[in-house]
Amino acid sequence: MTLESLYVLGLVTASSVLAAVAARRVFGLRAGGLRPALVRVLEWAGLTVGFYVLNLLLGLAAVVLLRKLRGGFVSLYLNTDNTIVLLSALQAAVLQWWRSES
Repeated sequence: MTLESLYVLGLVTASSVLAAVAARRVFGLRAGGLRPALVRVLEWAGLTVGFYVLNLLLGLAAVVLLRKLRGGFVSLYLNTDNTIVLLSALQAAVLQWWRSES
């Protein structure tokens, strides 16, 4: 593990501990509610990965189709835009919230 990785892990761990302490003291949240919240985060992360893979596959299909229709070169690098990850995470959040409302 690199020094940078340890730094990031330490930073995130410290902010998580501070947030947990603040949540208990300031907002009065109970410790028993943390486990279901972590399960939901893991569910959301899995849904995010699923949407990301789906978006990449659809992007690949779109590039192949555009190459066929235009008869020219269309770059696969269109699918490497970082916003695809963010939008996949938003898609996952919407689906998760929708499921919880139904």
